[in-house]
Amino acid sequence: MLTVVLYGFCYLVTPVIVLSQLENDNTMQSDSDDRNNNTILDKDLPKAVILTFDGGHKSQYTNAKSVLDKYGFKATFHVVCDYTQKGGDTRMNWTEIKELYKQGHDIGSNTMNHYVLTQLPTEKMEHEVSASKQCLLDQGINATSLAYPYNRGSTTSAVVDTVAVYYQFARSAGYPLMFLDCNLQENENVEDSEDKKNPTTLPTDCRPYAKGQDENSIKTVHRYSVRGWSHEEERKEHKYDNSDMLQRFIEVVNSQSKYNQEGSINAIPILIYQKIESDSNDSDFSAATSSELFDAEMKYLYNNGFVVLTMSDLAYDQSSNSLHIRDET
Repeated sequence: MLTVVLYGFCYLVTPVIVLSQLENDNTMQSDSDDRNNNTILDKDLPKAVILTFDGGHKSQYTNAKSVLDKYGFKATFHVVCDYTQKGGDTRMNWTEIKELYKQGHDIGSNTMNHYVLTQLPTEKMEHEVSASKQCLLDQGINATSLAYPYNRGSTTSAVVDTVAVYYQFARSAGYPLMFLDCNLQENENVEDSEDKKNPTTLPTDCRPYAKGQDENSIKTVHRYSVRGWSHEEERKEHKYDNSDMLQRFIEVVNSQSKYNQEGSINAIPILIYQKIESDSNDSDFSAATSSELFDAEMKYLYNNGFVVLTMSDLAYDQSSNSLHIRDET
């Protein structure tokens, strides 16, 4: 069945799918089958997503990993070094994180202690960024991306300038699509944002500052403010149950289609997850994503030929000052 869904300022025709349909769908290929649909971009209509997890929650390893393994997907896990070093039952330990890395997942930084970077004195802010990079290097992991705690810092010059010393990219949140030319005007959400009122901050490329502008004119979207979509925040804001959230997920991952018509990826959803819990209450809208819902979402990507990428698959073109998918051919 098809339904027309209003998304931003355009209409998308998307299939209405409920959890029971995906559970009864046996079209998933076996592990030994060729997975070209999930590793090679479709030249006519490429579809891709980047999967990210924040906070280093234990359930990412105990519940999400098995689902990712099931469909042959890799993701970026942004971890908080101090949480890992302290141990405990709620966060991944170094053995688990290094096992993810060994198996081909990407490991990034969520800073040293997960403090709000904009609320720290300069010296402490710099420590949060730099020490987390060294912390991961000490474990044999060269992190190339950072996720801002609480989505704060990507438009603060002192923070961005520090992040730029240690990381190739940094991920923020707030937008369903990331345009690889960092053109915020293309994003339908810009009509409701403060950025529309201040044209000097509108991006024309992926550099943090507009050419000829001072540090007060930092852009909203740039290589150190790569925009992602928070799965849990969306659910909490709209009080979606699992079926509603699955439908919203399908809308978001397909919203790229009208921008990727020329055989290349111009816009990509960057999905952000935190806790994936097996006993999550569907009526508790502040709760984690349920394992059932996460499996249904990953199965949708698999069955519909999406290429699933990590933050380390992003590359920066110095000549055009734009992002692209690494080794895209």
